[in-house]
Amino acid sequence: MIQIDLPWPSKDLSPNSRCHWAVRARAVKKARCDAMWFAHWRGWPFEGLDGDCDVVLTFSPPDKRRYDDDNLIARCKAYLDGIADALGVDDSRFRLGKPVRAESIKGGNVRVEIVAVETEAA
Repeated sequence: MIQIDLPWPSKDLSPNSRCHWAVRARAVKKARCDAMWFAHWRGWPFEGLDGDCDVVLTFSPPDKRRYDDDNLIARCKAYLDGIADALGVDDSRFRLGKPVRAESIKGGNVRVEIVAVETEAA
């Protein structure tokens, strides 16, 4: 299992955001680069990811507001793309599990856990 903690995603990444397309594009680029940088900082690329991977996102929001799961997952798409870039894999191999909600913490964060799926030998 590999694990990485990322900052709380920008509100501009939300599908409900009504920001200008250029603002959203900058937010996507920053999130993708941040995820790649954090992954490299953790010592990735990680060897041994030959098949599909189970991905679990644990959300620790910065406040007590309620967030819906699909919106939280959509906010993290750029993060998953950046992690896939760092790992050198296609993000279509990520099998996303049910998101986990944790207690709120100052600033908020998203923990991404990736587990390689064991494949049966033919």
